[in-house]
Amino acid sequence: MSEVSVQSTILAFDSVGKNPCCALRYKDQIFSQELLNGSSQTLSADLVSTMQSLLSQAGIQFKDIHVLSALVGPGSFTGIRMGLATVQGISMATSCSLFTPTTLDLLCYFGWKKTKLPILAAIDTQRDDFYVQETDSLFEIKKSPSFMTVDEIKEISQNVLIVSNVPMDTENFLLFKENTAQEMISFYDFSLTFSRRALSAPAVPFYLRTPSFVKQKRFQDKE
Repeated sequence: MSEVSVQSTILAFDSVGKNPCCALRYKDQIFSQELLNGSSQTLSADLVSTMQSLLSQAGIQFKDIHVLSALVGPGSFTGIRMGLATVQGISMATSCSLFTPTTLDLLCYFGWKKTKLPILAAIDTQRDDFYVQETDSLFEIKKSPSFMTVDEIKEISQNVLIVSNVPMDTENFLLFKENTAQEMISFYDFSLTFSRRALSAPAVPFYLRTPSFVKQKRFQDKE
């Protein structure tokens, strides 16, 4: 593994969100580019070609990367699989370290760095509820990933800052609309210097609607 620091050359990409993108930090310069909105069949090729374009702009190659960062989900099923396959391929061919946080971790970080408040990250499942994770004012996980309805989120919005990548009609709300890949680079630096929890996150898929995250409360309500 490469020796890493906040000065490390890091290549980050988001293949799981609605706006796939890549970003490269090299010698304090940030290069970024959004992927073409093609079909899922072209995502892998578009991802690699975009990475190569950024490396070319910086005048370096894949072997010069210290850290490779990718989101592992929740998000697009195809994007998660393609992203992790890309991570595995590049990491096998180089000596780079991996930084693979979840989308929920990234949203929590984004809200916390701006406010230092307790955060509830919320991702729209497009099934009338949200996938959420809560962190406290010290950025420690308070509520593990689970499902909540909009009404349930509104009930606690007075006590936490809600951060989501889709607009929500609720109190204490912050919309995430940043370049995701660039934000991942910032999150990596933060993880090195403040909270190392995300550094140990495994490079494994983080899907919605797995058996481990059954909506138990809803089933109990029906009994």
